[in-house]
Amino acid sequence: MKLWKMILLIFALGAVIIYFAVDFIHQRHISEQKEFTGKGENWEVFSKLTSEGERKYHHHIEIKYLGSDNEINIREWKVQSNGIATGGGDFMLDNHRVIISDDEIGTSSIQFEEQQFFIKWNDDNSEGFILKIKEN
Repeated sequence: MKLWKMILLIFALGAVIIYFAVDFIHQRHISEQKEFTGKGENWEVFSKLTSEGERKYHHHIEIKYLGSDNEINIREWKVQSNGIATGGGDFMLDNHRVIISDDEIGTSSIQFEEQQFFIKWNDDNSEGFILKIKEN
């Protein structure tokens, strides 16, 4: 009976070691996060990037309109940096704010200190500015 328990224990320990070795090789355990913020004349943006493994990342973006217009038609917007870009458009802004969460494939390394933000809204308005790493 003792031999049977010893074999089972060795098998279980081997399975755990193999699981962690595969996890390490695929770098699924690595998660890096950076937060960026920026403000222009009409817009304020918060962007949070979290890498989730080899080439997957989660991008959380909050875009806030600072102007006085009540109806804001977002024609196009984009947040980009080295190897990572998220964007969209053609929607009406609700309560002067929109929150976007995206899971994307790109680079897993967030090795940059800024992002570029660009937006077009209503008829012919556009604005762009730099998002810098958020100071805590």
